[in-house]
This record gives sequence, C-alpha cells and structure tokens, in this order.
Amino acid sequence: MIRTRSPISRALLGALAFAVAVLLVAAGCGSSEDAASGFSRVSVVLSPGKTAARTAAAVPGGVREIRVSVSGPGMDPLQAAVEVSPDDDSVALTLDVPAGPQRVFVVQALGADGAVLYQGSAAADLWGQELALTIALELVIQGTVATPAFTPPEGTYTEPQLVSLSTATPDAEIRYNVDDVAPTPATGLLYAEPVLVDASATLRAIAYREGWADSEVAEATYTITGTVATPVFSPPAGIYTEIQEVTLSSATPEAEIRYTVDGGAPTRTTGLVYTGPIPVDATATLRAIAFREAWADSPVAEATYTITGTVATPAFSPPAGTYTAPQLVALSSDTPGAAIRYTVNGEAPTSTSGTVYSEPIPVDATATLRAIAYRDGWADSPVAVATYAITGTVAAPVFDPPGGIIGQEELALVTLTTATPGAQIRYTVGDVLPTRDAGTLYDGPIDLFQFQFFEITVNAIAFLEGWNDSPVVGETYIVSALGRRAVDPAPAAGPSVP
Repeated sequence: MIRTRSPISRALLGALAFAVAVLLVAAGCGSSEDAASGFSRVSVVLSPGKTAARTAAAVPGGVREIRVSVSGPGMDPLQAAVEVSPDDDSVALTLDVPAGPQRVFVVQALGADGAVLYQGSAAADLWGQELALTIALELVIQGTVATPAFTPPEGTYTEPQLVSLSTATPDAEIRYNVDDVAPTPATGLLYAEPVLVDASATLRAIAYREGWADSEVAEATYTITGTVATPVFSPPAGIYTEIQEVTLSSATPEAEIRYTVDGGAPTRTTGLVYTGPIPVDATATLRAIAFREAWADSPVAEATYTITGTVATPAFSPPAGTYTAPQLVALSSDTPGAAIRYTVNGEAPTSTSGTVYSEPIPVDATATLRAIAYRDGWADSPVAVATYAITGTVAAPVFDPPGGIIGQEELALVTLTTATPGAQIRYTVGDVLPTRDAGTLYDGPIDLFQFQFFEITVNAIAFLEGWNDSPVVGETYIVSALGRRAVDPAPAAGPSVP
C-alpha cells in the first residue's frame, strides 16, 4: 500500500509540483548478499513536473542539493544527498533500503543556504517487489514577509506628502489601500511609486512574496494641514470692453471658495459659494477666499474689473409698421443693466431727457417712437426710431339728406361723406351692394332724377388702404314729380341695377 503525506508547510502553489521525484524499486537489485539480507536497491530520479501553466525544469531555480532520507520500523534511518545545478537535465541517486513495512521516503530540495525550498514524502511496504513511487515536491514556505514601513512616518503635516512603502524582505511586493478596506495579496492597489497624500487619510499596506507567509497589514494615518493657496482670478483684473466670465481657482486640492461683489470681505462662512464662472457685466471688485477643513484659510484676494463700451441700440417689439389695432411696444437692449429713455413728441431722447422706459408703451394712434439706451460708465447707444401707423375701420358713409320724401321744390341731390380722412366711397342703386372694388366711385352729389324711378335706394361703402372697410349703409328716397332738378346736376352714373 502506498500513502502520500501532506507537505510540512503551506504550499503557495497548491498541489502542483515544481519537480517530481520518482522512486524506482527493483526486486533483487544489488548483490546476492543484499537480497539475502533483505535489502532493496532504490534509485531516486528527479524529473520535470508540470504546473498549470508550464512544464517545470528538472531542477527548480535556486535548488543546489537533493536530499533523500528513509525511515521505518525495525531499521536505522538512511540519508543520501547529491549536489545539483539548474543546468542539470536530471538527477539520480541510489540507496539500499532494508525490506519491511512502512518505509517512509522524504525527498527535499535545498537552496544554497541549506534552506529547504521544496519537499515531498511518500510511504511504501518493501518486500522485494517492483514498483514506481511518485512524490510531488511542493514549495515550502520560507518565513513571514516583513511588515511594510511608511516613509515619511504617519503624523501631521502642513503640506501634501509623497509616501514611500518598503519591506525588509527582498523581492516582496506590496499592495495598499487608502480607504477602510484592508488590502490582501490579491486586492488593493499594487505599489509601484510613492503615494501622493494631499488630504488627511489612513494608508493600509501588506507585503507578500511567493513561498512566504504574508506580512501583517500595516497602517499609517496622515493629517495634512496648512494654509490654503490664495484664489486666482482668470482673466485677471483689468479694463475690458465686453462682459467677462471670471473663474476662481486655488492650487490647494479640494479647497472651496467664497466670494463677494459688494465690497465686503468673504470668510469661510460668508459670501457667495463659488460654483462656476462669474459674469461681470459692469465695473466691479471681486473679493475671494479659499478654505478647507482642518486648514488655515487663504488670504483674501481681490480683483477690479472695469467694463466699458457702447450700449447696444434699443430694439422695438413689435417692429415698426402699419397695424389695424393699437399696439403695446416693448423696448430692450442687449447690454445687461442698461436703462432706456424714449419720446413720442418727435424730439430725440438722451440719457437725461425723455420718459424712462419701465413697461410696454401703448400706441393707439399713428406715432413715431425714439429711444436711447445708456449705462453708467458706457457710451450711450445710438437713438433708434420706429414709426407705427395705426389703422382701423373706416367710418360709415353719411347721407345728406337722409332717406325720405323729396317734396315740391326740394333739390333731388344726395351728398355722401365719411369721417375718416382720406377714405373713398363707392355706391350702388338698387339691391346690389357695393364693395371697395365694385360700384360707382363717388365724386360728387348724386342727382336722383337721373334714375327716373319713383322710389330709389342708394347703398354706400367707405374704404381706405390699410384700413378695414366701413359697413355698407343705405337710404331710400321717394322722389316727387314736383321736386326741383339740380341746375347743374352731377354727371349721370347710371343706375347700378337696370
């Protein structure tokens, strides 16, 4: 029966062998005296093993000696050794082992300093039979990796620190965290260069090496304090002809900034919290302070911006034009903070004369508006002009005389008028109604006798370009045969209706 023992120490590579020792036991090997006395000749051959990723060399790196020891009931322990080098393709040695049960074979691979690097063992009953016993040599833990050290050591500093990590164990690697989680050989940040600590923090680190027990987790707390860097203004203070977007910054990481534009000095608890560029559209002085928890506040910085230029010309809404209803005209300027004055009396406004604009202007009759925009420290805008022609519905025609009976000796002439200046009139006689495009264009009194009807209805409409037409109105006249004709009647237009 063959049994395999566990390695004496934890193997970092699990059960995968770096090398394989094969014990070849041949029955009857050796002299006849050996066989008679119950000895078996055992050859130990070291040959390449396989890992998960590769085939290992016959002699792993760092191994300088192979040692084999045998023990068991009823026998004195045996030991044999052979020196090796990494260039050896194979290694073999021979022992004469007394026959008997439970012969335990221990194969060790030693380094140059005599430390056991790999080890494996197996047991077998030897009664002269032929057998091959394979022993996997597993990595032996050499010790515990030294705990990482921090340079500079933990403490309170007034400036950010570059912290170096190191361990006294050669070839060990280090992982670290800057949070509350402890690192392991498989988790955390792999240390490769000094760690920037620019804010109070606790570093935790572990060192590890293949074949060694992990170090303890070390930790160091750094409290970073000092005076926060003075805020910087961009663009810098100066004279500008356009609105500026001013950004504030501090060279101290994670510092906050407060500022004022009213002349007061900000503190870490007063003033406006800076969150983004500040629009400066008028001459102003900005004051700013930077601060950070556990740090001394920065000095108060200030920058004066003088904003000048020409105020944008006022705009009218709706624009100038002809309208059939009263309008509410709004005035505006693209220059922030500008004020506007206007006139409707034909005079040009200035920054000190005219009506101050505060709300839309009602324009209910044809008028010309003039406006100027101005701002302290800026050149006044040009005067803008807008004319509004306000139209409506033309007044209905008026008949003179009104409808009725034209009696004896009365003049049978009808005059048409409208109260809307510039309006024209068209008329018809009979049932057809006139429009601005149809009917007789009125150009003088209408002689009713020309129609040769006893009862005459005259319809009329007044119209004007850009205005709504008047309602159509009409009057009916009864013409007496005794009525007096006009001495100079208007030219007959003829009836509109046959």
